Amino acid sequence: MQASAPATIESQKGAEPMNELGKKIAAKRKDLGMTQNEFAERLCVRRQTVSRWESGTVYPDIEKIG
Repeated sequence: MQASAPATIESQKGAEPMNELGKKIAAKRKDLGMTQNEFAERLCVRRQTVSRWESGTVYPDIEKIG
């Protein structure tokens, strides 16, 4: 069984809500006083993943942020 690729902005309708989600993730990380790297380590993901979430390139896996 092949894992599905993360949802990208190109494959989703309504890119605006995704941008809002990225802004909220970035704001929460900053409120916690964490770098992208620290935030990524805490969530067991790569720093690049956090960057993609914040920029709106991909949606985070709900299990990672839940």
